[in-house]
Amino acid sequence: MAVRWYCSLPLSAAQVVRLLAERNIDISARTVLNWVQTFGPQLAAALRTHRRRVGRQWTVDEVFCFRGYCQVRLTISDISQ
Repeated sequence: MAVRWYCSLPLSAAQVVRLLAERNIDISARTVLNWVQTFGPQLAAALRTHRRRVGRQWTVDEVFCFRGYCQVRLTISDISQ
């Protein structure tokens, strides 16, 4: 939990220690940094395997046009006519 917080949120090691202290877990900031160095690459590798692949082709099926206070929604069927 501490490694995930440190890596995914903009928190310092001291802030992670305070969050863990709220849960009655007493550790030092150096311990958090050691855990990040030890388990961070393992966590990154595990997350990398579950990452969604992004294709090379994107399609837009609707567009919103704003002009003053008026908003117009255009869909593919509106544009192709």
